Amino acid sequence: MATLQLTSLGWRMKQRQPSFLVSSAWMAMFAVLPMALAAVALVGPEAKHIQPFVELAGTDNYMAYVTIGATAMIWATTVGGNIGGVLEGQRFEGTLGSIWSTPTSLLARVAGLGASGMSVGIARTFIAFGVAWAILRFPLSIDPLALIGVLAASTFAVGAFGLIWAGVILRARAGMILVQTLLMGMGILAGPAYPTTVLPDWAQVAGNFLPPTWMIRGLRATLIFSDTTAAWASVGALLGLGLVFGVCGMWLFARFDRDARQRGHLEAF
Repeated sequence: MATLQLTSLGWRMKQRQPSFLVSSAWMAMFAVLPMALAAVALVGPEAKHIQPFVELAGTDNYMAYVTIGATAMIWATTVGGNIGGVLEGQRFEGTLGSIWSTPTSLLARVAGLGASGMSVGIARTFIAFGVAWAILRFPLSIDPLALIGVLAASTFAVGAFGLIWAGVILRARAGMILVQTLLMGMGILAGPAYPTTVLPDWAQVAGNFLPPTWMIRGLRATLIFSDTTAAWASVGALLGLGLVFGVCGMWLFARFDRDARQRGHLEAF
């Protein structure tokens, strides 16, 4: 029951902000369309210079290729920072201390707060992608089962990764800006607008340990290349990363939770 009540918390907070839908649509304008238009500029008028892109990316559907990568990073940053964002928001409103004083398990609190933030982040991503598609109208090939598998595994992996940073926010009070910066920085290694093969070897290796890399690969595999095998391989990689990050994140979060209680860091001041 406590988990379900916390799950609805994010939506109740957003209901106080009438600009939620508008700001979600604007994410397509600021985070997706600039990358897509940059791709248009690079391939030239009537895609005369598209051959180098095709040789690197394996497809001439450059609009979908870039839009999927950019939208996946919105998903990664909003879902990955969701628990930390809810924690910081509740601390600012002065309700974090009361939530943390309830006789519920740490797992129930984390699951409830995580689900509330994830629902908001996922909604923002779908709105941004829908706006981008309505403007650019690129073709897609959809395998519903593989798509759901990639999105579910990505949510698990990115959420588990974000749990580590949520522990940092719980300990450091105001750390959300740092967390968002780190999550956005992952986009360099994940290849949102380009194949990761253009990166140095060390960067490609490092990128394989980041959930957004596999999320982008899985989404492109199912939405562009119709490669079910590659899509499910990405699901496997995401589940493995999510398990590792989840165990490490829960341990770190529990440790910082005890520290925050001892130091009185659950309140805004």
